[in-house]
Amino acid sequence: PITTTTSSPGTKLLKHQAHQRKVNKLTTFEIPAGATSTSPPSASLLVERVSSKIYPSPSSLLPSPSSSSSSLPPLALKEEEEVEEERTKGMVLRIPGDVKKIAGSREISPTPSPKSLPISPGVATKDSAMMKKVNVVSIPFGMTARRLLVINVWGQAAQQGVSVGDRILKVNNQSITSHRDMEKVFIGSTPPFPLILLGATEKSILKARKLMANLRLKRMQNGNLIAVRPKRQFSVAVNKEKLNKIVNLGFDEELSHEALYVSRGKTQKALKWLFGKPQRLCIREWDIRYDTSSNKIYYANNTTKRTQWHRPIIPESMQRIYNKVMRDNTEGIDGRLLSEALVHYKADAAKAMQWIRIKSPKSLPLNFVMQVLHGELIYIDKATRKKYTKRPVDPIFC
Repeated sequence: PITTTTSSPGTKLLKHQAHQRKVNKLTTFEIPAGATSTSPPSASLLVERVSSKIYPSPSSLLPSPSSSSSSLPPLALKEEEEVEEERTKGMVLRIPGDVKKIAGSREISPTPSPKSLPISPGVATKDSAMMKKVNVVSIPFGMTARRLLVINVWGQAAQQGVSVGDRILKVNNQSITSHRDMEKVFIGSTPPFPLILLGATEKSILKARKLMANLRLKRMQNGNLIAVRPKRQFSVAVNKEKLNKIVNLGFDEELSHEALYVSRGKTQKALKWLFGKPQRLCIREWDIRYDTSSNKIYYANNTTKRTQWHRPIIPESMQRIYNKVMRDNTEGIDGRLLSEALVHYKADAAKAMQWIRIKSPKSLPLNFVMQVLHGELIYIDKATRKKYTKRPVDPIFC
């Protein structure tokens, strides 16, 4: 037979009374004995729901035994404790101005909110990042950027408040989406022009420092590669005794070999050519060759597959800048014209492009040859052998 059990009316009454007493005594009651507080003894306790990780034992929340509770039967007391435990699970008693754990003597410090966390000076959180607007008065501006993040600051940029971790948003009022776009606008803009950045955050600063560390490592590796620069191979040998004599005077071996090509093996003419302070050519771009039939030196470009009698004016130190501007060139600028402007403005790509855009010059006539003597650009008329220190045709350089 199936038997069922039902609660008696007396038991239901006891549960209801226990629940009512619990509600009345948990909302307002005096601080239990043993709890310390700076508030007056009559201060009421506020019950607040907090994380389930911090809560006192249910027994500590019960008020002191009273005559009404002691008069209840043991079964009713047990049921009252169960109701009390379920009610108070996950609760803590908080005294205004001071939080303490009632069950023990150890104090519990309040957990600070994210807005109250300390922020390093000059560092903004993600929500409070501020916009910065600075003016690029001249180039170089004193700032190194990678992936649109500022990774190094000095000089003019540092004086205007640019800091490591700032993100570049606009250059000359043009929105920037990639590092290449930023470089194009920088090169094509005429100072002064505005630069808008988003203030640094802790996350962006860490990323900028990592990018700077990678850049330094790459520079160290490039430095090692330059230190072990491959030796140029010449197709025609020269007199080793003459070559060693010139090298012992302190000249570069590659330039000394080229000087003997230019002078057709004459030491004095080779030294005169070297005193003009020529710079080495890029090995990957140019081959230095010697025509034995005419006893003349000529140069072969490995990129364009063309040869020329006169020496290229772009040295190894400028070759990377020249290649970059030509790669990003969308205006059909002639390479000969660009090399002339770059040499005149000492590898300042911004000034070179500014002169080309404003003046709209044309390449020199083919009867003029350009040479670099003591770091300055010289123009030679092949017909009259006349030399010019300024551009012989308009427009001239500013």
